Amino acid sequence: MAAHTSDQVLQQWFASVDLDRSGAVNAEELRRALAVGNLHFPMRTISQMIRMYDQDQSGQISFKEFVQLHNFLCEVSESFYMYDRDRNGVLTFHEVLQALRRLQFNVEQPALASACQAFDPARTGMLKMDDYISLCCFLQLADRIFKFYDQGNQGMVHLNFSQFIYCAGQLS
Repeated sequence: MAAHTSDQVLQQWFASVDLDRSGAVNAEELRRALAVGNLHFPMRTISQMIRMYDQDQSGQISFKEFVQLHNFLCEVSESFYMYDRDRNGVLTFHEVLQALRRLQFNVEQPALASACQAFDPARTGMLKMDDYISLCCFLQLADRIFKFYDQGNQGMVHLNFSQFIYCAGQLS
C-alpha cells in the first residue's frame, strides 16, 4: 500500500474492487481487495474500517471514503514498519506502544496491554501487521466514539447504560 498513490491509481483500484459497479464498496468487496494485498482481516475488522469512514452510514464506502481509509492504512503500515526494526514482521508490545504514540494514540500501558491481548489471539506478546492494523482500527473507531460523547473536550465522558451498550456495539 503506497502512501503516495495517485488518485488515478486509487480510482482504478476502487473500480476493480467495486464489483457490482454501485459506486461504493461493501464489506465483502473491501475484504477481497485487502486480501489481494495480503492483508487478511476478520469481517468484524472490515466492518470497523467501513464504519470509520462511512459518513452517510450506508454500510458502504464511496471513493472519497475509500481514499481516506487508504491513507489511514498507509499511515498505520508505515508506523508498523518504522518500529519493526529487526524486520521480523511482528511488533512487541513495547514497539506497539511506540508506534501508537507516533500515530498520536495516547493509551496508558495497562489499557494498551489489555487491548493488545485482545488482538494477540495466540498470546505471543507480539502483533503481526494484520493484528496491528486491527488494533489501530479499533482505537480509531473508539477515539471517534469517545470524542462524540466528549463534546466539551474534557478527556472524560459519562455514559448511561444504553449509551455504553451503543458504544460497545459500534466497536464490535
